[in-house]
Amino acid sequence: SAGAELMRLRFDRTAAQARTDSEAAARAARGLGIARGAVLFKDIEQVSSCRGEPTSAYLLAWYRSLARTKYRTGFYGNTHRQSYDFPVAYCAAAARSAHFTANVVLDMNQPEPQLGALRNTIGPGNAPRFHPSEPSCTPPGATVIWQYGESSDPANLTDVDQARPGTAGLLAPDGTVTGR
Repeated sequence: SAGAELMRLRFDRTAAQARTDSEAAARAARGLGIARGAVLFKDIEQVSSCRGEPTSAYLLAWYRSLARTKYRTGFYGNTHRQSYDFPVAYCAAAARSAHFTANVVLDMNQPEPQLGALRNTIGPGNAPRFHPSEPSCTPPGATVIWQYGESSDPANLTDVDQARPGTAGLLAPDGTVTGR
């Protein structure tokens, strides 16, 4: 049936999928020469076609698989609503493993990022107060990056993110890893 076929095509659900995905991410990072200690972020958006994704099994397996590499685990998730799949799965994973929340870096967004950030109107001097939306179970300090806007300038279509000073594991403009 079409429903069974759709379930078969679902991603970000099983531990096996997470291991495959995280191993591919680590291989790609190594191939790019990304240094030890860099955070590899899994981008998890809440879209209507991805209900039930991710699961806590997927998040835990992504974390555990990357823990065996030279890279750190990060999740970029949408927590506009606590009922979204990412915050539910994150809190379920957190309940299963204290190591998970102690070692996972989060990049969250504000309740809904502001659209229309024009060129030269973004950046540290123009960022609002750091106030990301995050899963209700997030430990203090776990969210170190947040998306506070989305540029809609045709010459600069990007998310607008801000990292807390001293955030370890990010790639600096010169290719080194911060906080090491």
